Amino acid sequence: MAARLISRIEASLKRMKIDNYEAYMQVPEATQLYMRRGERELTNEVRQVGYSVRILKKGLGMACCNQTNDLSIKRCVTQALKMARQSKEEKLVFPTQKPTSKVDIKDQRIWNKPESVVDEFQERLVEVAAKTGVELPFAKIRAFKIRSMIVNSEGLDREKEETLFFTEICYKSSRGGKLSEFWTTRYARRLKDMSLTSIEKWAELSKANLNAKPPKTEKLEVIFSPEVACDLFVPVMNGQCTGLSLKQAISRFEEGETVADETLSMIDDGLHPFGIQSSPFDDEGNPQSRTVLIDSGVFKNRVYDQYYGLEYGKESTGNGFRQGMVSFLVDDKYRAVPRNQTSNLEIEPGKKSLEELISEIERGLLLYKFSWANPDEATGIFASEIRNASLIEKGELVYPVKGGLVTGDVFSLMKNVTGISNQPEIVSGETAFSCIAPWLRFKDVQVAGE
Repeated sequence: MAARLISRIEASLKRMKIDNYEAYMQVPEATQLYMRRGERELTNEVRQVGYSVRILKKGLGMACCNQTNDLSIKRCVTQALKMARQSKEEKLVFPTQKPTSKVDIKDQRIWNKPESVVDEFQERLVEVAAKTGVELPFAKIRAFKIRSMIVNSEGLDREKEETLFFTEICYKSSRGGKLSEFWTTRYARRLKDMSLTSIEKWAELSKANLNAKPPKTEKLEVIFSPEVACDLFVPVMNGQCTGLSLKQAISRFEEGETVADETLSMIDDGLHPFGIQSSPFDDEGNPQSRTVLIDSGVFKNRVYDQYYGLEYGKESTGNGFRQGMVSFLVDDKYRAVPRNQTSNLEIEPGKKSLEELISEIERGLLLYKFSWANPDEATGIFASEIRNASLIEKGELVYPVKGGLVTGDVFSLMKNVTGISNQPEIVSGETAFSCIAPWLRFKDVQVAGE
């Protein structure tokens, strides 16, 4: 059905004698399970079809639709053509077909038996709640099978199949009138990356916060979890390392400039096996790649989509994505315009374990989670509330910490690295996503509290 539909869309474009076009289509199938108060509330399956058309006719116009009859297709094409004629002139050439790399983006278990994967994960959540003595008031679990296709007037013809797993979970603890919650959202390509160890940690953190104390106002050495690193670094690297940021004149980085501690290296890896944004090709059809952004503290390269690659005379690195910056688009990805972004931000691991990083701190924080971390991508400035942390004294975890703020800017953090763990994880954050990150330790981090 998918192949026939995109052929009909392309036929409609050709009948209207449109010479420069792109048609993008996705067919996501979701198996969903909702829980309330520890019990199943709803289980269902949803299948959707959506497509968008981009037309270059002096300007660039785009329209999208989720109706598949011939009249709806014609209306979509007509609307895109109208917008193109009314838009400012754009110098864009759609991508041609180029060789792509093979990359693992499909979990066979999710693809073949999504219902059993969802059931298994639900059972894990319930078992962990019972084992740790916490409540499970809410959970949402979704397993996706996604087919995507792209064709254009340059002869490009792409198709892929991929999987995605999503969960939103709330664990709650109570004692003597006190309540504590741990609420999180996570994305992964495969169930394996939603480890039982992580789930147990989420439940334990909801209990630990019953004894949490507010922090004091002081500068400390702080260890950030991979999820927090994702939330802090992904937006800022998007604001510094893309052709878009160069055009907007917000990038502070110059190629060959030292921008971070020599222990810090970052890579844009669109080919990492089962990375959340990994794919043979981006949402314009260009091959994705592996690009070194920062090598031992030195800024090396930017990443480009088709538009900004042409703007600066560079080959696209496969970094044109139909994605938001603080929300991961799945079902309605076809509605978004391709945007120049990083794919999977990979922070190179160090040589020490997390336990070693903790043992070397005289006084500091181990920070698991912010309530909301969304740094400014141009300035790197953030001020985020501590949701889950532990105080460290003389190399030992002393007691849980909650409340107060951690403030600063990401550019200063990059120059104040004191340790990187040897345990990278494929993670998504709360306000950013698609990162392969270890635990990171920084000095002179400002904590605001009592």
